[in-house]
Order: sequence, then structure tokens, then C-alpha cells
Amino acid sequence: TLNTTVLGKQTSGNTVSVYATVKDAAGNSSKVKVASLLVDTTAPTTAISTPTVSSSSTINGTLSVTGTVTEANSPESISLYYATTASSSLSDWTLYKTITVATGTDTGTVDYDASVSDIYSWTMSGFDFNTKSGASSADSGTATIYLLPVAYDEAGNCSVTDGSISSGSYTTYAVDMNSDRPV
Repeated sequence: TLNTTVLGKQTSGNTVSVYATVKDAAGNSSKVKVASLLVDTTAPTTAISTPTVSSSSTINGTLSVTGTVTEANSPESISLYYATTASSSLSDWTLYKTITVATGTDTGTVDYDASVSDIYSWTMSGFDFNTKSGASSADSGTATIYLLPVAYDEAGNCSVTDGSISSGSYTTYAVDMNSDRPV
């Protein structure tokens, strides 16, 4: 039995040794190290690399979204969420796609069996900014969309805390379908 009180007091990066006591038929006992556990309480961090944002830039069309995950140990997955209204609650965001090291059969929204390097430096292709932002149905052809990358590590730590998602967690894009029309 693991003493969760002891584990709960450990700080991230500590290694905890797990021992078992073994007894033979004669009653002799011996303490044997059976495992070492790395304590990981630090959440990964995420960043979107492209498309880039500047105060005067707008985007238009279907683009790839790329980014990075920073994690001291091993990341488990990266997901890209989007919203037309920023919210502090993850349940208000829509999942676009997940890339994970877990084993499975790829679906439209989940790519399984990825390598860890695919998560450290990720690409989500085919993101339709015009449709997902609502610009394609707006009379002006303009809209705003927010993208939120969410990473998990092997220990289950998450890059965002539900209910505490802030503007530092997501990237804001101005979408303008007219931005590349000839004059």
C-alpha cells in the first residue's frame, strides 16, 4: 500500500522509492526496493507559434496552426480548442483536434499514436478561420476567434485550470475575409 500522505507532501521533481517487505517460509524478512516514482506536480505550458498576431494583422481562410509544449517530463497530449467568445470555463470552448501518444484508431478529432516530439512541436492542419469564427456568415465578413491550446502530461497535469482560463492562455485572431481581395 502506498502512503498517499507521504506522496502528497513531495515536491515536483523529487524521486520517491517504493519498498516491499518480503518474508520467506521460515519467517525471515527483507526490505526490497521495487520501484522509484518521479513526483510531477508541474503542469506543461503551451504556446501558439503560427499564425502570428500583430496589432494590425488579420487572417483569412484555412490555415495550419502550429505551436509548442514545454514539459519537463513527457507530454501526453495537445488539444486545440476555439471559441467566438472567450470564457474562463473550458466547457464553453469547442474542441478542434487532439494529438496524443495514446494508442487508438484516428478519428476526425483525435490523432492517436503520436510521438512525443509531435506534441512538443505540434501542427494542426486545415483550421478554417472563416467558418469557425463566423466571418463567412457575417455581413461584414469579419469576426474574432480565440484559440486555446491545452496540454496534458503523463502525470495528468493540465496546462489550464478550468474556471481560470485567462487571456494569457489563449490567442485572439481578427478574421477578415476581405483582407486579400483585389482593390
